[in-house]
Amino acid sequence: MANLSISDSLYIGKGQDRECYQHPICRNKCIKVTVSKNYRQHFHDIKNYRLLKKRGIDWTYLSRFYNQCETNLGVGLVFELIKDYNGTVSKTLDHRLRFKHLKINSPSLNKALSILKKFLLEEGITTRDLKGSNILVQYSSKTEYRLVIVDGLGHNELIPVFKLSKALTKMKIERGWKRFLQNLQKKFSS
Repeated sequence: MANLSISDSLYIGKGQDRECYQHPICRNKCIKVTVSKNYRQHFHDIKNYRLLKKRGIDWTYLSRFYNQCETNLGVGLVFELIKDYNGTVSKTLDHRLRFKHLKINSPSLNKALSILKKFLLEEGITTRDLKGSNILVQYSSKTEYRLVIVDGLGHNELIPVFKLSKALTKMKIERGWKRFLQNLQKKFSS
């Protein structure tokens, strides 16, 4: 692994345990570096994304995982950098709702949410932490957009019983989706 040099000028944002930076060489990629000393999520992501790659899923609504890399800030995970049609890094769903770029009950958002839910169900993709800060709104034009999940995939179960059948997996996805929508409504309904 090459040692990539990451500077503050490449900073994109921060989650609970990780900071995200634009890749210093590949402008269409980003690097998530653990800053909390809690590497559980780091290893969890590697395992989950490798399984998704092996299954040959459609990556239309997920940020694609590439590999690990060594940086001056520590080991990082390289992902697809989600950008809008104008080249700017896409904003989170929370951001778009907070600043009223989107309305919580608008037909366009309801349609985008419906498409994302259908994708999760069809691909059998579970989430451990589905929330607006883990979903980006990627504009393909001034008015057209799609939702892309960039974090929070997998599960928290010690014994993942849902993996026993497609029906149980679907139930888990439905429960997580219901909680996600309830939290969005609570947070952004006026």
